[in-house]
Amino acid sequence: MPIKRKRRRLKKRVRLGCIALLLLPFLFICGYACRYVYGIFGGENSNDIEALDTIECVLGTDNVDVAMNVALANVVSHPERIDTTQLAVSVWDLQQRCSVFRYRADVLMPPASCMKLLTAITALRRIGTDHMYESRMYQYGTVNNGVLNGYVVLQMDDDPLIENFDSMIESLSSQGIHTLRGGVYFDLARRDTLKAHSSASPWDIPYHSLPLLLRGEEAIVRCFRASLAAHGIVLENNLLFGNTWLNGMKGDMMNTLEYRVALHAACAKAKCVAEICHPLRQVLAPMLIFSNNVLAECVFFHTNQHLDRWSGVTTPKGQILNDFISKELFDVPSDAIVVNDGSGLSPDNMLTADFLTGLLTYAYNDEIIRRELMDELLATPCEGYRRGTLSGRMPIEKFEGKVFCKTGTLTTHGVSSLSGFCKGKDGRWYAFAILHRDTPVYESRIFQDRICNVLVTN
Repeated sequence: MPIKRKRRRLKKRVRLGCIALLLLPFLFICGYACRYVYGIFGGENSNDIEALDTIECVLGTDNVDVAMNVALANVVSHPERIDTTQLAVSVWDLQQRCSVFRYRADVLMPPASCMKLLTAITALRRIGTDHMYESRMYQYGTVNNGVLNGYVVLQMDDDPLIENFDSMIESLSSQGIHTLRGGVYFDLARRDTLKAHSSASPWDIPYHSLPLLLRGEEAIVRCFRASLAAHGIVLENNLLFGNTWLNGMKGDMMNTLEYRVALHAACAKAKCVAEICHPLRQVLAPMLIFSNNVLAECVFFHTNQHLDRWSGVTTPKGQILNDFISKELFDVPSDAIVVNDGSGLSPDNMLTADFLTGLLTYAYNDEIIRRELMDELLATPCEGYRRGTLSGRMPIEKFEGKVFCKTGTLTTHGVSSLSGFCKGKDGRWYAFAILHRDTPVYESRIFQDRICNVLVTN
C-alpha cells in the first residue's frame, strides 16, 4: 500500500509540473502586456515619460482643438510598443489656422515616400495642374511610290507613359510609305537614363523596366529602329540623327535663340503627322496613390527639364524643388532640410513634421491644387483604385471621405510615415504628419491609424 500511495503522489506532482510549464508562457505574456500597456509592474513606461515631457500645450485655440490636443496627447503618451524618441507628430487646424498638436515636430527625420508630396505639389505649382506631356512626329517631303523624299523629326517629351512608337510609325505606313530617304532626326527632352540618388538602394528602381523615354538616347533610337522594321519601313542609308543635327552642334551647346530658330525652321516646313499627349495628373495619380518610385523620379526630373528646355540654361538636379521651398513656402521652417530625390528612396532625405503640415497647408490654401489632391491624387479609404497603399488599413465605414493621405515606408531603415488631410467630426479639416524611424513598420502603421482615428472622431 505505501508503495502505491507514493506512486500516486509522484504522478500527481508530474501532472502539476506539466500544467505549470504550459501556463508559464501565458503568464509571462500577460505580465509583459500589463507592464507595457498599463504600467502596473514598475510604474510608468519610460517612453510615456519622454512623451509627456515633449508634448507641447497649444494655447489660443477653441474648445474643439483643446479637446483634440488632449486626445492626441493621450495616444502619444501610451504608444503601445512605439519608441517615442523616434517619433514626430504635427497637426494643424486648416480652418482656425493654428497648431493643434506638436510632438518633436521640428526634429529632422527621413520622410520616406511622403517626399512625393513635395515633388507633386511643386510640379502642380510650377508647371501647372493642366500640364501635358507632349510628343510629336513631323514629316517633310514628298511621297513617290512609297518612298518619302524628305525627313522625319521626332520631338519627344520625357513622357513616362509612352511604351512604344507604334502609333507614330503607323501614321507613316498608313500613307503607304515603305522607305525613308531623308533620315530621322531626334529632338529628345532627355538623353540620359534615369538614375536614383547615390544614397538610395540600387534595387529600389527596376532599371530593366524603365519607361521607354527614360532609358537614354541610344535605347530610344534602337527601339525606334526596331519599330520601323516591324512595320516594314526601311531607313535608307541608315540615316539616324540625334540632338547633334541642329546646325551641326549639340543641343546643349547652343544658345536659346539658335536652338529655337533651327528647330522652328525644321518643323515649320514639316507637318505634324502623329501626336501623343498625357496629362500630368495621369502620372501623379499612381505616383501618389500606389507610391510608384519610378514615376516620382520621372516627375522630379521633368519639372526641371520642362522649365530648362527652352531657357538655354541647365539648373542643378532638384533646384526647382529648393526654389519652390524658398520662394513659395517662405513661412515654412526649412533650416537644414535635405532633398536628394523626388521619391523618398534616399534615407538621407530629411524633413520635419512641421514642414510637411506647412506644405499641406500651402496646398490646401490653393483651391486648384487642393482639388487635384483630394479629388484625384491622394490615397483614401474607399472601394477601388484610390485605396492604393492604404489597403488593409483604416476601415471604410469609419474613414471614407475623411482621410486623404500619402504613406511612406523604408523597411530596411525602419522608416514609416503618413501625412495628409483629415476631416474632423464637426467637419473641420486638419493637415497632419506622422514620422517614425528605427521602428517596426507594422507597429508604426497601427500607431498612425490611432492618430487618424482621433482626428476623425473628436
